[in-house]
Amino acid sequence: KALLSGLIPPPQDAACDSADAALTSAGALSSSLSLTAHGVSLASLPLALNHATLLLASSRLGCLAEAALLVAGLNATFPLNYESLDATSDHVAIYCAARRDRRLQKEAERLER
Repeated sequence: KALLSGLIPPPQDAACDSADAALTSAGALSSSLSLTAHGVSLASLPLALNHATLLLASSRLGCLAEAALLVAGLNATFPLNYESLDATSDHVAIYCAARRDRRLQKEAERLER
């Protein structure tokens, strides 16, 4: 925080506390706020905490390919080509739409590595 204070405005204390709590809850930080082995794994994935957690858990459960495709669909920066997909669609609809999109299949393959 001190290092960055001269370059950019530092984050608010409440934001840091919230991030610490979320990362501790996810098992990424220990109670002493040290990075855990799980935290190292999470940090290796350039994704939101919940998406990275999903990929790690799905890997252990043997369904990484399906979870990677879902995460690719959730992170799509372009409209998915699926008529009934809207802001209230569930994960199954997003997964089905992602299965039909070659760009997302390639992104899912990248996430699996």
